[in-house]
Amino acid sequence: MDMEAQKKISNYNSYIQSAVFFSGGGARGAYQVGVLQGVFKVLSEKNHLFSLYSGYSAGAINAAYLAQHARSQRNAVDRLSKFWLDLHFADIYKSDPVSLTKNSLRWASDLSFGFLRGNKLAASLLDSEPLLHLLNSRLNPGWIDKQVRLGYLRGLSCHSYNYNLDKSIVFYQGHYDMKDWSHEKRESRRVQITPKHIYASCSIPLVFPAVTMNDHVYADGAVRNMSPLSASIHSGAKQILVIGVEKRGEPNPNFEPSVGAIISTMLKALFFDALDADLTRLEYMNRLIAEKSSFVKGSFQKVDTLLIKPSKEIREIAKTHFEEFPTAIRFLLEGLGSEDDVAELASYLLFHPSYIEKLIELGRDDALDRAEDIQKFFESL
Repeated sequence: MDMEAQKKISNYNSYIQSAVFFSGGGARGAYQVGVLQGVFKVLSEKNHLFSLYSGYSAGAINAAYLAQHARSQRNAVDRLSKFWLDLHFADIYKSDPVSLTKNSLRWASDLSFGFLRGNKLAASLLDSEPLLHLLNSRLNPGWIDKQVRLGYLRGLSCHSYNYNLDKSIVFYQGHYDMKDWSHEKRESRRVQITPKHIYASCSIPLVFPAVTMNDHVYADGAVRNMSPLSASIHSGAKQILVIGVEKRGEPNPNFEPSVGAIISTMLKALFFDALDADLTRLEYMNRLIAEKSSFVKGSFQKVDTLLIKPSKEIREIAKTHFEEFPTAIRFLLEGLGSEDDVAELASYLLFHPSYIEKLIELGRDDALDRAEDIQKFFESL
């Protein structure tokens, strides 16, 4: 073992309690990379900020990529930025007219004649098989163990929903002292996290197909995930940088319930409401702990959080890039409602370099605007 690794292991406990959490949101995950670029620019003399990575959906991709390169976190963020900027629609889902036509025919068949058949043909609006191939080419499960052994990483967690058990499952890989935990509607499992675990975490219901692993069917990690920060806390985090991808918009008095508008509302509830509630609960618990309230029993410890989220509505950015969708996808979206109705859904599916670049720039700018908060949050590292 080289001297650098020995030094890192000896200093393991000095940064073992710092975590980063990535929420979900499809193409919006690019924003999170920009935030981290801004964070490392603010903290120009630091190379290691985190030992715990956690996320769901697109956030699980970011978490896994950075965890496997934990030895050089600043460089890893720059490489992840390039990964995002190189993405195109065909890397994530089949967007050609033939594939979309076949899928549309399956839906039409199920809706018209499904009662005559026991099995159904349609599984989702889009086929995300290309994403699995992409993850297989970019993620290496063995690298996670290596980073743990060398002391650069404490753990990686990715969230999925298990349809069979009706539970939120946290798959984790990390230090030997990390233990399984279980609650009524969520539990953790120590595994070697593979690209398929990450793929399952990205399976947005109805949009992408569910994923089968070990005879169980899984969906996006945001589904029924009432406490998304719990994995980081169970792993020993004492401070968590939370990177969201949503800025709440203004109320819409002229809302029309088109299919596209309803899907957009459901996606916002799926990805963002639970995280907001979890942050509120954690803030309340921290206050009770600080006040040494009699309501707090046991060995609870304060967990600091710093939330960075977009200063602009990403759906509005997506609307300016709507023409960059492949023609077949654009027709599909227009069939669900007006451009404004489907802007939310479009913001998750717009895997085009010019849109991705805008989100990375926004994330970087938002982090730089929070420079004072970032310096204070990480001052103990």
